[in-house]
Amino acid sequence: PCGMCSLFETDRPWVALKGYYPFKMFSELYKLDMSVEVSCDDSEVYVSAAKSDDKAAIILTYFADETKENNKNVVIDVKSLGFQGDIKVKYYLLDEDNDCELVKEETNVDNINLNVGLYSSYLITFEM
Repeated sequence: PCGMCSLFETDRPWVALKGYYPFKMFSELYKLDMSVEVSCDDSEVYVSAAKSDDKAAIILTYFADETKENNKNVVIDVKSLGFQGDIKVKYYLLDEDNDCELVKEETNVDNINLNVGLYSSYLITFEM
């Protein structure tokens, strides 16, 4: 709806639209030292990750044009990041109702179990 690929409103260019937030989420990965190889056994869940010595981040989204499932259960193996000690995990959600907002925090998890809504994305950050 605007000349900036739906990133901002045209009448109020300081107001970000939904198209802005995937770039903001990816910038968190870009700030880290190295990309991380990810594997996913579901062709409708897309994942990207990066890490440094004491931080990591994962972006995941559930996207499918032809599906009957409105939600998908996703399990992430946190131990594979190789961190030792206390790990603080933050979940930022981008969906119809949330604009990359912090929705959950926890510490010291071995596996993350998420119920991801169709066309929604999570930025999950890890910090030692």
